[in-house]
Amino acid sequence: MLAIFLTRFRGAELASCASLGCYAYLRMRQMSWFPKWSVILHSGIVGIFLLTSWHIFPMLRADERWPLWSETIHQWKSQKSELEWIRREDTSSSTLRSSTMKVGSTLLGYGLESFRDRFKSGFNSLQDSFKRLQGHVGSYLPTPHHPHNEWLLLLYELGILGFSLAFLMVTSTLRRGWQGTQTILGASWFSCAMAFLLISFIYFPLHLAPQAWQGMTIWAVLEAQPLEG
Repeated sequence: MLAIFLTRFRGAELASCASLGCYAYLRMRQMSWFPKWSVILHSGIVGIFLLTSWHIFPMLRADERWPLWSETIHQWKSQKSELEWIRREDTSSSTLRSSTMKVGSTLLGYGLESFRDRFKSGFNSLQDSFKRLQGHVGSYLPTPHHPHNEWLLLLYELGILGFSLAFLMVTSTLRRGWQGTQTILGASWFSCAMAFLLISFIYFPLHLAPQAWQGMTIWAVLEAQPLEG
């Protein structure tokens, strides 16, 4: 833990705290005193969460991810209006079909690997925001290749349908993993899964080979039979 915090990498610090906190909670659930003190304990957890959120939210607003997330959501929501504009302007069915496939929809998204190329069209609107957040950066700012949020990327590229399917898959896996949290090994793997899930909201672990391998390993273990030991 000391080595992780010395790196000053916020993602690693957040994942470590989430994993250890989740593991501590799961182990306390097995204690004989837990039913008696559960209300107080859960109230304390909610209080810590609200206090932490109140402290982190201003930091998040000052981070480069905030304008990036806002622009990603804006472009995803604008797919429907762009599609309706094409339907009003185009007359031939063949043109309508090809244009519809190019633009996409909020239901199906822009398509796999579309963020890297499609997001450039709205990147100019982020230049001023990024410069305000990072005054030390020069006039040149590279185009983002990822929204730093796996779930926003799913929504952008695969739409509501793909997002919903991924959400159901993750929910099903976590539900299955929860059944094995009575054991030390099961609680450990479930805590790792919660840390990975949390990181997926602020980073792109599925697009980095080492972290993607860790995620697939966690998913495979949780999908297996409840662990003993």
